[in-house]
Amino acid sequence: MHGGGGDEDTWANMGCTPYILDNLIAHEKVEPMIVVMTNGKYNKVASQHIVTPPPSDWSQPGPSGIRRNILKFPESLAKDVIPFVDKTFRTKSDRENSAIAGLSICGAQTLYTAF
Repeated sequence: MHGGGGDEDTWANMGCTPYILDNLIAHEKVEPMIVVMTNGKYNKVASQHIVTPPPSDWSQPGPSGIRRNILKFPESLAKDVIPFVDKTFRTKSDRENSAIAGLSICGAQTLYTAF
């Protein structure tokens, strides 16, 4: 997942993730996989024409608003993202075939989600 200044598009465009993964797969260094890049910003919705953005605490002074929003991500991942991916694609949904990674603020979301 992206850092604080990015969104769901950052790794694909700036990080060249599709090219890196295609080359790793071509050289048989990794197995083909499904990669999902979400928008980790709670106050932004990727599909605003489908989903109404939830109220946000980002404007709250100090870290309390940010902390509350970071803690909302694991619930969204479990209730929204993972079920959608599993329903839409042929997945192996067990623990051994799943991973999450994040940079900066999404690194914090990754820690809260994984641990």
